[in-house]
Amino acid sequence: MKCRFLAGLLVVISFGVLTSCTSNFSSSSDGLLFVATQGNSSVYSFAIDLSNGNLTAINKPAGVQGTPRAMVLSPDGTALYGVNAEGSVWSAPVNTDGSLGTVTTVAFSGVNAQDLSPQDLIVDSSGKFLFVANQGNAGDPASGSVLVFAVSGTGITQVGAPVPVEAPGATLNPGPSALAVTSDTKFLYVADTFDSSVAAFSIDSSGNLTSINSLTAATNSVVSSPAGLTISPGGAFLYVTTFGTNQISGFIICDQAHPNTCHDVNSPDGSLTAIASGFPASAGVGPTRMATDPSGPFLFVVGQQSNQILPFKISAGSGALTTTSPANLSVGTSPAWVVTRPGTSRDSVGNGINYVFVANAGSASISSFNYDSTTGSLTQGPVVATVSGQPVALAVK
Repeated sequence: MKCRFLAGLLVVISFGVLTSCTSNFSSSSDGLLFVATQGNSSVYSFAIDLSNGNLTAINKPAGVQGTPRAMVLSPDGTALYGVNAEGSVWSAPVNTDGSLGTVTTVAFSGVNAQDLSPQDLIVDSSGKFLFVANQGNAGDPASGSVLVFAVSGTGITQVGAPVPVEAPGATLNPGPSALAVTSDTKFLYVADTFDSSVAAFSIDSSGNLTSINSLTAATNSVVSSPAGLTISPGGAFLYVTTFGTNQISGFIICDQAHPNTCHDVNSPDGSLTAIASGFPASAGVGPTRMATDPSGPFLFVVGQQSNQILPFKISAGSGALTTTSPANLSVGTSPAWVVTRPGTSRDSVGNGINYVFVANAGSASISSFNYDSTTGSLTQGPVVATVSGQPVALAVK
């Protein structure tokens, strides 16, 4: 691969320069970072040198028919999916050279034009279903919904009508803004920004959703304007960023991993129990997106209003979070997304080196960091400037 960055240095390089470089992407030694930008409705591909975290642009960007809001890679890494602000989902195959193939777009069905406000997109671990959080119209309690799409490769088909998120008799639109799905695809959690709650649904084998009504009331008192959700790598804990209080809340998920928290240990129902100790935890100013480290016990949070990334270590037994050192590092303006990628190199004492990438919508850049896979300690890496601006979503392979 040519046109490498110098590892460990804080450098800002124009994306226009990067696209003129040649890329010898190798699936055996490189990772992939996909960047969706609202400025020109495009998705850029970068090769990640897994030995040092450096990025090199791959070919030309792929255009999407709308304004991208969220993006996710299929579990097998062969397809990329996204959702647009105008009310559509799209898919594209990931080519062997790391570029994207033809983009296919499917419009939402059953959503009124004034209610189109998709905020998040997630795929289940089997790669069978896409779930979309549609925030809806703030003035209409019934307009907030979750849409389900069946996927096969790059084929996308909507499953039934949009599923309302509001509780019976609600007078306020919950405002679905973020999603998390358990690894066994049995339960879906929805962060509702407007009514400061977390809703939950069970998922059947066809992707149909059934509300777990008791969950919303149980969590109303412990979250405030939730903006992000993520589940720990082992599947035992759910973390919620609360934009309104600059904190993270933590919950134990009633499932096979923690049956002792269930009303019936023989029938895990996806209900949540607030973690008693250490929560809520402080998380910068305006915390939103989070990412976990799939190979280690770490959680990374972006503070959208403090322009920071904040690393935490997850206790495997209790789910408690402890800050690592340094407790935070600066990123660009208005960070919108964060992803992690395991690396292949080791430090001087033999600890693995992994990578974190942050999309900075306000400063049109991608911040990169490396971290020790044992301690989670972050070190600033290169910053890549995108010429089109507003990178809002990332996906990594």
